[in-house]
Amino acid sequence: MRERLLGYLGCPHCNGDLVMDVTSRSGHDIMEGSLTCAACHHVFAIQRGIPRFATHVAAAEQRTADAFGYEWTRYAELADRYRQQFLDWLAPVTPEFFRGKVVLEGGCGKGRHTALAAAFGAKDVVALDLSEAVESAFANTRHLDNVHIVQADLNFPPVRQQFDYAFSIGVLHHLPDPERGFRALVSRLRPGGAISAWVYGREGNGWIVHGVTPLREHITARLPHGVLDALSAAVTLPLWLGTKL
Repeated sequence: MRERLLGYLGCPHCNGDLVMDVTSRSGHDIMEGSLTCAACHHVFAIQRGIPRFATHVAAAEQRTADAFGYEWTRYAELADRYRQQFLDWLAPVTPEFFRGKVVLEGGCGKGRHTALAAAFGAKDVVALDLSEAVESAFANTRHLDNVHIVQADLNFPPVRQQFDYAFSIGVLHHLPDPERGFRALVSRLRPGGAISAWVYGREGNGWIVHGVTPLREHITARLPHGVLDALSAAVTLPLWLGTKL
């Protein structure tokens, strides 16, 4: 983490000031250390350059985080096509809207949208994710001085009310209580701030709601990652060939 990230952080339990103890640095990055709340005395680790606030997470949320963590650390590369996808999901927000703003991202995965927000000219982007995908996000954005990766629960954002804009792409609907996560992000916006949230649409997706979702919840989500990888490849290959041929 960078030193100035401390100015955005607050204890997720009481929003108190955090005191930093640094044990290892690498260039401008603080790689190892701890953050202690001056008010309630909770202690949070800084490990491999990332502040870690993901403590006491509900089992259902942790299972989802573990699944996405596996996905985004195994498939961690960034692709050029992500730019247009990101703008389609944020429309009518444009790249110019990011310039000079302090931005909060709710659920960053491997950092594909984080890097784009930074490239669009944001003053700082603080990106939160509960899963181990933060390892990939940190690796993918470490060269960007205006990006800060934090491992945390979206329901308890460990940041203060200092953000001009927040966005969350494809994340909130995976929470047990999506509205709670949305309100938690809104609570960290300055007066007059803005938020964009993209979630799966229910209308026109009955086959997903009544077919795919039960299959995912009761079967595929419970499979070992290696088995699910093999099954996904078996489905993907003929579909890929079909689109190409």
